Amino acid sequence: MSTPNPFYFGYGSNMLKANLVGLKKVEPVNMIPGVLKGYNLDFSYTLNGLGTGNITAKEDSEVHGALIEVTHAGLEKLKRFEAGYKEVKKIITPYKGEPVEASVFIVTQEDAPGRYDKDGQPSANYLEILIKGAEELNVDAIYVDEKLRTVKPAKQRTKLTPEEAETVHSTTYSIDEVKALTDTSEDTPVKVVRGIVVQCSRKL
Repeated sequence: MSTPNPFYFGYGSNMLKANLVGLKKVEPVNMIPGVLKGYNLDFSYTLNGLGTGNITAKEDSEVHGALIEVTHAGLEKLKRFEAGYKEVKKIITPYKGEPVEASVFIVTQEDAPGRYDKDGQPSANYLEILIKGAEELNVDAIYVDEKLRTVKPAKQRTKLTPEEAETVHSTTYSIDEVKALTDTSEDTPVKVVRGIVVQCSRKL
């Protein structure tokens, strides 16, 4: 006798079905809006200085997201993508229907002391994914407006710091020089990527 499919609660980028299916190759059996009570959404788990979705226990608060029924194989895939997070079981209440137990992925300061920042800010692109996913899922509009649209994204960096600039070996090339450097010869170890001449250790 087969065991029932597990449930997963996504409160970040996995609210967007296209991200779940296209990037993570997990096809949900069913996907509906739900609520986790007693927690608050933040962006305290950082990657390259940018915050990603996380939740922290907070009385009288709640997190809305996607209650996703997946196969056992699908949940195992999600676990691999959620490396760094800790899986816990929580009761999720769907907008319509009975509460169910679901896997939720959380990071605490003890789990990732070097990457935990309670004041972490997401990138504008990441925030757009959350909002788009929430809207497509028909997450409560008040939650979207008050908990997602009010988040201030991290400032986009437009130039290197002086310390970073010192580590970059840069040269200005003329158009003719670029053409010569990017000759189709097999010995040419350079490529042009968005206007930047990149010297490679081997031909790309």
